[in-house]
Amino acid sequence: MLFIGSINAQDRVNSNNAFKVGEVMKLKAYYYFGLIWFEIGEATFSVSDENGNYKFTVRAKNHSRWDWLYKLNTLHEASCTKSMQPIYMRSKTEDNGVVSEDEMLYQGDIITRKDKGTLHPYGWDTTYTRQADSYDIINSVYVARNVDLNINDGKNIPFYPLFGDKVVVVYGSVLEKEKINTHNKVQYDCLKCTATVGAGTIFEPDEPVYVYVTDDNRKVPVLVVAKLRIGTVKVYLDDYVEGN
Repeated sequence: MLFIGSINAQDRVNSNNAFKVGEVMKLKAYYYFGLIWFEIGEATFSVSDENGNYKFTVRAKNHSRWDWLYKLNTLHEASCTKSMQPIYMRSKTEDNGVVSEDEMLYQGDIITRKDKGTLHPYGWDTTYTRQADSYDIINSVYVARNVDLNINDGKNIPFYPLFGDKVVVVYGSVLEKEKINTHNKVQYDCLKCTATVGAGTIFEPDEPVYVYVTDDNRKVPVLVVAKLRIGTVKVYLDDYVEGN
């Protein structure tokens, strides 16, 4: 997950200079427990055109050999205008046997959320006012990539992504420049960023999540390092297609 560079950064993002239609990012996740790293899953982020708007598709799953321990299979689709204003986010998730479908529709400052699945078999709808500086987690990633990032000597800057109908406060900063080698032995010039997430997520509360993004306009995530409640996860960029 990327963070946005200031509390009002989203308000300044009204155009895209980071990604193109046809872009594909493939990432692989590794879990560290004890003294061993295990490859546990993968995710693919892709950008396409939908009625003149951007459509983002994110597919993530664990490797089938770990199904006996934990099974995760998700599909997220989101859309925003060319001026980076969100239109919708839809997800379908199988989380260790619990199936859920979620939809968020943006109408100005109002979000209509529809939820259906194992926990809500007959469906559950709600409408609420969108906080001005908040986006769903998928649109947030692509908005964040369009923010100018500068080294700010560890200064904490708040960002407010939406997880369902809840806003989770993330404090982020840009620390330094660093070269990162992926598992494919490709080296990238990166900005080392940090984000500290509060309670209510899978991350260890108040432990920094380190995100390394390319030091250019694209701000492609190359490496994410996160401490969980049990163990640590590293996510590496495995393949990248820029698009056209």
